[in-house]
Amino acid sequence: MKRSFICWIAVIYLVLMSLPGAWAGSSKPWVIYVKQDTCHACAMFEHGALSQSPFKAILDDSLTLVTVNIDTQDRLTLPGGDSVAVGDFLTRMQIHGSPALVFFNTEQEPILVRQGSGQSSEGLALAARYVLDAAYEEAPFAVWLEGRRR
Repeated sequence: MKRSFICWIAVIYLVLMSLPGAWAGSSKPWVIYVKQDTCHACAMFEHGALSQSPFKAILDDSLTLVTVNIDTQDRLTLPGGDSVAVGDFLTRMQIHGSPALVFFNTEQEPILVRQGSGQSSEGLALAARYVLDAAYEEAPFAVWLEGRRR
């Protein structure tokens, strides 16, 4: 009886965590992935840079990924729990196409937007490190990236 109860609690927890907005309150930085069903570049991006190391390893260990499908979703729950219209979010983040990634810090502030399918897993890993190491407090991403290449 006790084991059955614990199993049901685990099932309910997993179901609740799969619902949109369930990640509110996460202590990990967020990455919001903007995609479309009709976007061939998004499919290539998902099977490429988004799912390959080194970015995949950082994503699994240190970030919370939330996927927003702009073909099917009207609203998005942001870090902190605010619900916004997807169109308003795209405008505010100056996202003009998909795929796109928006990196948030642990204070739920948007830090970096990366757009387009031409990004490598290594480039996304650098973007993640920029956010995870709070390097944005010291320098803009392009300046920080140039300093790492020297």
